[in-house]
Amino acid sequence: CFFVAEDDGAIVGHINGCMTDFDTCRDELYHDAGLHREEARITVFGLVVDPQRQHQGIGAALVRHFPEVARQRGKEDVVLTCKERLIPFYSSLASGCWGAPTASTASLLV
Repeated sequence: CFFVAEDDGAIVGHINGCMTDFDTCRDELYHDAGLHREEARITVFGLVVDPQRQHQGIGAALVRHFPEVARQRGKEDVVLTCKERLIPFYSSLASGCWGAPTASTASLLV
């Protein structure tokens, strides 16, 4: 899955991921497309917003769009793993529960 945010034809952000049966975003998903399956959930690989356009709601809109598409495609949830410093941003958008954080990352269902 890959979605972009545009403003007057210019790309100002994007979010991408894959469909999987894993309940966490595992490193091997980045390297082995054979693990991308039409299963119960979608996982987020990355969210990027043009630095000059950050703090304008673009990232939040992209994150909120992902579960909408997941539900339309019959998926149970979206799994996102993030750096600990980003937990406040993503938790403000989460409608599900957090997984157990490690020293540097946490997973959530959005």
